[in-house]
Amino acid sequence: MIPLFKLEKLPKKTRLRKIVSVLRAFELDIVGGRGVDDEYLTGLIDLMKREEGLGNFFLKYGNRWKWESPEAKLRFINQLRYRLQGLVGIETAEWDLIDLKTGKLDAENRVMYPIHVFLEDIRSPFNVGSIFRTAEAFGVESILLSESCPLPTHRRARRTSRGTVDVVKWRVVANLEEVKNFESVFALETGGVAIDEFRFPDSGVVLIGSEELGLSPEALELARESCGIVTIPMGGVKRSLNVSVAFGILMYFWYRRVRDSLEKI
Repeated sequence: MIPLFKLEKLPKKTRLRKIVSVLRAFELDIVGGRGVDDEYLTGLIDLMKREEGLGNFFLKYGNRWKWESPEAKLRFINQLRYRLQGLVGIETAEWDLIDLKTGKLDAENRVMYPIHVFLEDIRSPFNVGSIFRTAEAFGVESILLSESCPLPTHRRARRTSRGTVDVVKWRVVANLEEVKNFESVFALETGGVAIDEFRFPDSGVVLIGSEELGLSPEALELARESCGIVTIPMGGVKRSLNVSVAFGILMYFWYRRVRDSLEKI
């Protein structure tokens, strides 16, 4: 850690950026079960109390971190770091957030269901990564991607997925022929059956289309010939959701159906 007397001599913006890095390191230490240098932290806080723009923060939080639990200290440091980031104009990306669940994801011990996903022409690596994260949470067995999708190994997809691209099975497919191998196929698209009325299959594959154009006519026809099309009713003016958000809503309904069906066996 940079000595406090050196921090104090740095230009303000540089100093605050350095302090942001120090506070993040403290957060990781607490999450990892390691100790925090309270003497250094006390000196750092005394230094920050003289910074313009932080007066109201310290009036609100005081020095409670000194006598409360590690969880309370973590929250205090986290709040302070984000206040500092705001002062120096550092924007927060999703992958910058501290992961409270440390350790390597164990693919062998995943609880999986006979649920599969086909992504057709998804363009954003952020959306691919987010879909993988949701898929892992709901026990998806595998994800198929069309050749136009960014690979899950793309750095932005990987970072957004929070490591789940390494545990959810995936492969790139050249066309819809491989999707036809599933007994049950349905699509998430507008103009279908409302999600709370749709009869979700106990197993199968859902088709998710491009952020811009949705699913291709061929994909929609394949879904109609099998289980049909499911739609999320909306009341807004735009009536539109980000594809990864829509996928999350869909997965909750389908996961619940499959889980409940298996529990009855």
